Amino acid sequence: MNQGSLNETWGKTLIDQLVKQGVDYFCLAPGFRSTPFALAIAENPKAKSFVHFDERGIAFHALGYAKVSKKPAVVIVTSGTAVGNLMPAVMEAFSAQIPLILLTSDRPAILRDTMANQTTDQIKIFGDFVHYFFDLPAPQNDLPENFLATTIGQAVARSRFPIKGPIQLNCPFPEPFFSEEKTRALPCPPTNYSLPKQMLENPKRWAEDLGKIEKGVIVLGGNADAPEAKAIAEKLQWPILPDIISSYRELGDETTISHYHHILKSLPELQADAIIHLGDPPVSKFLLQWMTGAKRLIHVAEHPKRCDPHHCVSDRIICSPSTFCKQLAPLLPQREDGWFSMWKHLSNVAQEICSFPSMSEPGVIKGIEKLAKSNTALFFGNSMPIRDADMFFFPSNPCGPIFGNRGLSGIDGNIATVCGIAHHMPVIAVMGDQTVLHDLNSLAQLKKTKHRVKLIIINNGGGGIFSFVANGIRKDVLDPYFTAAHDTHFAHAAKMFDLSYTLATTPETITEDFDVIEVLTNREENLALHQEIDQKIKNALCSSFSMVS
Repeated sequence: MNQGSLNETWGKTLIDQLVKQGVDYFCLAPGFRSTPFALAIAENPKAKSFVHFDERGIAFHALGYAKVSKKPAVVIVTSGTAVGNLMPAVMEAFSAQIPLILLTSDRPAILRDTMANQTTDQIKIFGDFVHYFFDLPAPQNDLPENFLATTIGQAVARSRFPIKGPIQLNCPFPEPFFSEEKTRALPCPPTNYSLPKQMLENPKRWAEDLGKIEKGVIVLGGNADAPEAKAIAEKLQWPILPDIISSYRELGDETTISHYHHILKSLPELQADAIIHLGDPPVSKFLLQWMTGAKRLIHVAEHPKRCDPHHCVSDRIICSPSTFCKQLAPLLPQREDGWFSMWKHLSNVAQEICSFPSMSEPGVIKGIEKLAKSNTALFFGNSMPIRDADMFFFPSNPCGPIFGNRGLSGIDGNIATVCGIAHHMPVIAVMGDQTVLHDLNSLAQLKKTKHRVKLIIINNGGGGIFSFVANGIRKDVLDPYFTAAHDTHFAHAAKMFDLSYTLATTPETITEDFDVIEVLTNREENLALHQEIDQKIKNALCSSFSMVS
C-alpha cells in the first residue's frame, strides 16, 4: 500500500474506531496536514462535524458540546501553532473535568528539529493538562492490525476515567495525504473498556453520624448534578445553598435558599456545625470563606482532586454526589423542622428587599427568569454576569440547564462554548463586553449552530468587575490598566457576521427575536447599586434575625 493510501486508511480507521466507541462529534479547524481525518469524516455517515477557522474557538466549541453530552468530543487540527491555540480550552477542560480527544496532526518525525515549515515539538505539548498522551507512528504496513483499535480504546477510556478530561493523540502524516485509489477503514473490532461505578462505603455509619447534627447545610457546588440532595435536605431539615451551575438552581425547588450570598455576608454569626459540599467549588468567594467556619466540612465528588483552597475539609468522600445522596437518604432519620425554617425566613426577607432597575446589570440578569424555558439552556459569561447570576438568579419555576466555564473562569472562548452547547438545545447567553471582544471571531459560529442562540451583551465599557475587586485604586490607573476602558459597541460586529442586532433600552426589547442584544450600563453606577443592595438587605436581615434567633 502506497503512502497516500496508508494515510487515508489510518485516518478512516481512527475515525471509525472513535465512532464505534460512541464518540461521534468532530470539531475541525481547516488544515492540509489533517487531510486524512477530514476525508474520513466526510465519508463516514455516522460522524457529525463542525468546522470553524479558528483553533481556539473550535476547541471551546467541543468543550461546550461535551458539557451537555457528558461524552468526549474530538478536536482535529493541523500542525504547528494550530496545536498551541488549543491550550486555553485544554486547560479549562482539565480543570472542569470535561472529556476531550485531541487529534493533533503532525509532520513525520524525520522533519522534527530541522526547521521544516510548520513543524514544532508537539510531543506532550500540553504537559500535565492532558490525562493521556500517545505519539502515533507515521502510517505504515508492519504493525498489528488491531493497533489503532486498542489505541483509540485506551484514549477514550482515559478521557473518562479515573478523572474526566482531555487526552492527546499526536498523529504524524507524511505526504502525500491521500490516494486516487478508494480506501477503507481496517475492519477491526473496538476494544471495549468497562469502567467501575463508585459507591459510598458504609452508608449506615454516615447516616447515623449525620443524623445527630441539627445545624447542617448542604452546599451544591459547580457541576454537583445531584437533584437527589433534596431527599437528604428534607430528612435532615438542612437548607440547600445551590451554586449557579450546580444543576440544582434550575429546579426551582423549595429547599433552595435564595440570596444566600447576602445572608452569609450580612450575618457572620450564622454558622453551621456541619456542611456537606457536593461537587466542585462554588462561584461565590464569600460562600467558600464562610464554609471554613463549620466544625465539620465534608466534601463529596467523583474525582480525587483536592477542592479545599482554605485547607478546612475534614472528610473527603470520592463518590458521585448523586450516588452519595441516593445511598444515604433512605437511611437518615426524619428530623423536625426548625433550623431550615429560619434559613427560609431569611431567604424570603432578602428576596422581598432585593429590587433594582430593570435595565441595570442585576436587573438584566433577574429579567432572564422570564425568558427561561425548560427546553432552553442558559449560559452566564465569566466576570460580572455569572457573579450577578449567582447572587440574584433564583427561578421560582423549573428552567433549562445553566452553564458557565468555571474550571479556570477565563473570559476566553465563552461564545464558542455556547455554540457547542447549542448543538443540543437553544441557548440564551449573557456576557460582558470584554468577554465578547475576547472571542469575537466565534460570532461566526452563531450562524452554523443546530439550535438558536440569543446573545445578550452587557456593555459597561470595560472590565466592570475591577470596580469591585480593585476598588480604591486611583481611577487614572484603574481605567487603562485594569478595566481596559473602551467605547466600543457591537452593532457593526453583528452586521459583519450577518446577525440580527438591537440596542435594548427596555426590558421588552430583551425578549424580542434578535441574535445579538446589547445593553449599555455604567461601571460606577453598577458598583454603587450593588453597595446599596448589600446595605438594604443587610439592614433587613439583621433586624429579622434578631427577632427569630
